[in-house]
Amino acid sequence: IAFEGVQGTEKGLTGADSLEASDIRVGVPVPDQAGAADFVHRPMHIGQVRIERVGTFDATAMRLGEVRVTDLSLTAVRDKEGLIQLPIVFTVDSPAPAAEAAAPAGEAPAGASGGQAAAQSGNGTGAAPGAAGQTTDIAIERLTVDGQSDLSFVDLGFDPNFEKKLDKFAFAMNGLDSAQPGKSAQLEFSGALGEFSTVTASGTVSPFADQASTDLKIQLDGLNLPPLSVYSARYLGYRLD
Repeated sequence: IAFEGVQGTEKGLTGADSLEASDIRVGVPVPDQAGAADFVHRPMHIGQVRIERVGTFDATAMRLGEVRVTDLSLTAVRDKEGLIQLPIVFTVDSPAPAAEAAAPAGEAPAGASGGQAAAQSGNGTGAAPGAAGQTTDIAIERLTVDGQSDLSFVDLGFDPNFEKKLDKFAFAMNGLDSAQPGKSAQLEFSGALGEFSTVTASGTVSPFADQASTDLKIQLDGLNLPPLSVYSARYLGYRLD
């Protein structure tokens, strides 16, 4: 992870009125090789992040007011085994016993690059993993993504690889709080698929509940179907014209 132009006010991070970082790049770019079978991962890039009202920011809790992400560029890759990979890896940063040679199941081995390790899931307690024996409460009053943001999806299970890009991506979520796992967060997003297709969605998500759930209403307008023939042919036995 690399970032430039970090600015904060008052009391370091905890209790700050605002915190701002610019030109954030997450992930390790892999040099392209002629004839390489695997997809070259693209690092995630964020033009700017601004956080208003930093309540708590430490190993036990991250409670924030409004988080605004501008000019996000992110690629998700579905590998040949069907796993979704992102250019981020979440690990528990705690000392391991000296006699323990292998990493515990579910953790990324030491030295794994963010572009080659899948993000780990939570620990089922309604909070994110923190230091050994601890959980980190996460609360964000409002999270938005705007500016020249885009999301890309690449599926390595096809030859050639299937790739689709969502441009003009805008996202908003309200009321995310791991301390209230039964409370749903409201979200909405929109974007453009090519020149004439658009997608919009709104609804709720409960990522910290015992059984994580999503209730979304999604609308697609002007979707060009033939590029999706690779999926319909494989799973339904029909091509789309």
